[in-house]
Amino acid sequence: MRKIHFMLSVVMLTFYRPGAAQRRNSAFGRGGDRKMMHIRKNLMAGVICLSLVILPGSLPAQNPPDPPAGNDQEVVALLKEQNSQLSRDLRRIQREIAALRADLDKPGMKEVFAGIGYIFGLFGVAAFVAARRKK
Repeated sequence: MRKIHFMLSVVMLTFYRPGAAQRRNSAFGRGGDRKMMHIRKNLMAGVICLSLVILPGSLPAQNPPDPPAGNDQEVVALLKEQNSQLSRDLRRIQREIAALRADLDKPGMKEVFAGIGYIFGLFGVAAFVAARRKK
């Protein structure tokens, strides 16, 4: 917990921006902001690398669950039951996908209005051409 608290405090200090008066009196002199940003970037990269190295080692390992103790027949029966359940779920999902595809194949309101607008546009062009010929 102390490591995490320390790393968080270092990250918070990384984003600290001094005020204008502090920047004028900076020990970095001219171009101090660029140097400070360079230091901040390097410090942040170091904190990230350090956290990637330290934190995974401090987490407990997760062991896979043990198979049920008993006969091999019980295990086979359990696997068959799981397989049938997965097959049922897969068939249900496939039916839902087929129904969604069928709904997408039908024209919606957008397509209907687009078609009507297209027809009106063609009649408008024909009327325009007919009016130009009369002149």
